[in-house]
Amino acid sequence: MRDIWERVDLNGLAEANVKRFAATIYALIEERRTPFDLLLVGGNTGVVMARLALLVYERLRKTPPYVVKTTPQRYEPGREEREENLYDNSILELDVGNQLADYRISEVGKALFVDDEISAGTTARICLRALLSALPASPDPIEVWIVAEDQGFRGKALGELGRPAEVRFMPFAPGVDGLSNVVTYVVPYDIKTALNETFPDDVLSPPLLCNLLLDLPIRDKTVALSGFHYRYHRIARERIPELPAMQRRFLQLLRRLVDEGIEAYRSGALDLAGETYVRQYIASE
Repeated sequence: MRDIWERVDLNGLAEANVKRFAATIYALIEERRTPFDLLLVGGNTGVVMARLALLVYERLRKTPPYVVKTTPQRYEPGREEREENLYDNSILELDVGNQLADYRISEVGKALFVDDEISAGTTARICLRALLSALPASPDPIEVWIVAEDQGFRGKALGELGRPAEVRFMPFAPGVDGLSNVVTYVVPYDIKTALNETFPDDVLSPPLLCNLLLDLPIRDKTVALSGFHYRYHRIARERIPELPAMQRRFLQLLRRLVDEGIEAYRSGALDLAGETYVRQYIASE
C-alpha cells in the first residue's frame, strides 16, 4: 500500500484549501458581519494563515484587525506529547501584553484565531490563555472564533482559559489522516526547488518556505519570548537574486486563489460544509 504522501496531489489540495480558507473568512466577516478586534496566531503556520486572512480583508477593502503573534511551545522538549508534559507558556502573557499595549488595545470583544490545522487544540489553548491573561479581569465573556483545518478537533472544550470566553469553531476543511501542514504545500514546485538549492529540506520546511516568500518572520526556537527572526531572509536575499520576483509571483498566486475562493463561495460552487472534496486529490491505493 502506497503511503498517503505518495498518493496525494499536495499542491492541488493546498490550493483548494487556500480557497476554502478564504471563503470561510469571507463568510465570517462579510455574511456574519463579525467585527474582530484582533487576529491571534501562534508559530510559523499561524503567521502564514494570518497573512491569508489579511488578503481577504484586502480583497473586501475592509480595515483589518491587529495581528498578535505568539510562539507557543506545546510540550516539554524531549518528552512525550501528553497532557502532563505540557510546557509552561506563562511567559507568553508578557509578550502578548506588550503587543496589546503597542496597539493600544485595552479590551477585546471578539477575537479570531487562525491556524493551518487543529486537533487537540493545544496551540489554540496556549495562545488564548496568554491573550485572556494579558487582558484586564472582567466577567464579560470574549467571543473567540477558531478557523483551521479540522484534524479531529470538532469543537472540543479547551479547558480553563483564565477568563470567560465563548469559543466557536469554523473549520475550513476536513483533515486527511497522515497529512499535516497541507496549506503550506501551495508553494509552486519550481520555486520550492530553487529555494531548496540554497536551503535543504531539513532547514526550510514547507511552512518556512511560505514565511520566507511572504517576508514573514520565522519562529526562533532558541528564544522563548518574542521568538521570531529573519535570518533566513537575509541569507536568501544575498544568495538568490531572483527572490523578489519569486515573492511577487507567490503573492500573486495567493491573491488569485483568495479571489477564486470567495467568488466560488458566493456563486454556490464551493460548499464549506462539504467533506468529500479531498478525495479528488488522492489516488487510489
